[in-house]
Amino acid sequence: MGKKGVKLITGLILISMLFIMNERILGAIITYDFESMYEGQTLKYSIVNPGSEEKPGTVMVTGIKGQEYSFGDVVIPETVSNTGITYKVTQISDSAFSGCMDLDSIQLPETITVIGDSAFAGCGSLHTVNIPESVTDIGDYAFRDCFSLNGLTISSGVKSIGEGTFYNCTGLKNILFPEGITSIGKQAFYSCRNLTKVHLPGSLKTIGESSFSGCTGLTDIKIPESVTRIEMYAFTACKSLKGIQFPKKLTSIEAGVLSGCIKLKSFIIPEGVKRIGSSAFDSCTGLENIKIPYKVTSIGAYAFNKCGSLKKLYIPVSVKSIREYAFTGTKIDFIVSKNSYGAAYLKENAYSYTYLTDSLTKKIALEDILIKQKDIRIYPGEKVTLSVIYYPGNTTDNRKISWSSNNKKVAAVDVNGRITAVSSGSATITAMVGNKKTTRIIYVELNPPKTVKAVSNGYNSIKVTWTKVDGASGYRVYRSTSKDKGYLEIANVSNTSVMDINLGKGRTYYYKISARGYTGKTELYSNYSKVVSAKPIPAVPAKVKAAAVSENSIKLSWSPVNGAVGYSVYKADSKNGTYKWLGNVRAKSYTDPSLKTGKTYYYKVRAYNYNYVGNTKVFGVFSSVVYAKP
Repeated sequence: MGKKGVKLITGLILISMLFIMNERILGAIITYDFESMYEGQTLKYSIVNPGSEEKPGTVMVTGIKGQEYSFGDVVIPETVSNTGITYKVTQISDSAFSGCMDLDSIQLPETITVIGDSAFAGCGSLHTVNIPESVTDIGDYAFRDCFSLNGLTISSGVKSIGEGTFYNCTGLKNILFPEGITSIGKQAFYSCRNLTKVHLPGSLKTIGESSFSGCTGLTDIKIPESVTRIEMYAFTACKSLKGIQFPKKLTSIEAGVLSGCIKLKSFIIPEGVKRIGSSAFDSCTGLENIKIPYKVTSIGAYAFNKCGSLKKLYIPVSVKSIREYAFTGTKIDFIVSKNSYGAAYLKENAYSYTYLTDSLTKKIALEDILIKQKDIRIYPGEKVTLSVIYYPGNTTDNRKISWSSNNKKVAAVDVNGRITAVSSGSATITAMVGNKKTTRIIYVELNPPKTVKAVSNGYNSIKVTWTKVDGASGYRVYRSTSKDKGYLEIANVSNTSVMDINLGKGRTYYYKISARGYTGKTELYSNYSKVVSAKPIPAVPAKVKAAAVSENSIKLSWSPVNGAVGYSVYKADSKNGTYKWLGNVRAKSYTDPSLKTGKTYYYKVRAYNYNYVGNTKVFGVFSSVVYAKP
């Protein structure tokens, strides 16, 4: 290859590298086409339409120079010039002023038509924005986290409020909606805590998911009849909301739509509604009055959960499905029609109800009875009173109850349905009203183990013992290094003792025991025993001997103690006298010299090792006393 060929290839490589570098710079670094100063601020622009001789071009504002340090007031011009060409400013780009925390106000010209996604997100000091009539589109999360924004008028050209547009604008107190708005997006006003009253325009058709959720200061909102759909969680946790009326065209109450509205006392479900979603009124603790219309066919899970102030509720015959926990945490007096799904559901879940009747004097027969309590398990000596549900609750028949127990040695029952647990086992309690009968099995648990003891069984083990419990087939042993918490099961045994090994030397361990047994195929348990404690210490030295080895010395000896690192020797002048420490030895013998001939001396020995940390001696129990005289 000649020199010209090499030069050509080299040139092509350089051009390619330059092209790649320019692409990288243009794609990653340069996000605008030119800058221009206006009213003391340098704004950045990108060309949207270069224009022509007949029609001027358009640009969007993409940011401000020194964006993170920008503060004060910003004015956007109607037109801007660059290299002799004048452009019309029509858009604020996505994230254009995002994060300008010290920006106080912004003035938009009448030429602006689009405010992009997150355009002013995070402008925490922004308190004033004029949205001109020319604006037709406000992007998602455009004013998210603008905490200081307290009032706003939306231009008449805007047809929809995007997702999260005013998300967490906690300072927003009022907002004016123009006629023409047709939808409010998901989370549009989420957590606008200072928003107190909202008047929605007659053009509105859809209120989005969680759109006003967490607006804890909202007391009143007027929803026009034009609205045909209110999405789930739209008004969740509006804790100050006292009045709200849904439009007649709605066919469903969506999930969680008013959950947590604790000050809502009354609500009218539109007559056309066919479905009440899950948690729709969950935790509306102040709700006192509500009526389920005749077209409703299903009630979702937790729909009226914790509506503790709701006293009466009629479930119409149209209802064919009620999901789990729909009425938990309530004390509702239900009214149902005879042979309806609602009656069957309430009976199955042990709720009382009365029948809807057309005459106060009509005789209503008792159809069935049910003991309200389920899964009754009590301990010996405890008492519990059973109650009976009448079906229907407004029966005119005699309601006198006759109570009986088939095993009085286990559980006795009095004329008022009060159960006394006598001993462990099971008993069937029967309630009779006329010829109607209902039963419940009472399980009386075991007594807890007694005489529980824990003693050291050497330098790293503890023996736990207890007395046998009548009816028990086994025991669970629990251990902790803290008296009040942290217990773990260490053994499941059928005998009445456990040897706990490989423990930390000198560390205190706590134990409690639970008995277990069976009545038929049902397992019974006891409460825990009292807590006992012990710590592993060296065993007592055995075969301790004392013998004179000269006219003025005595030698002590003993058997070695497992795990001991040494022995402490003590001496006294009498068996019950004061013993003084003579010294520590590692051997299994000790010679006491310089004694008085013919005098009796008394000795005892104890083993020691070091605790689990290794910095403190752990002593065992003293041996028996031995004596000798030289």
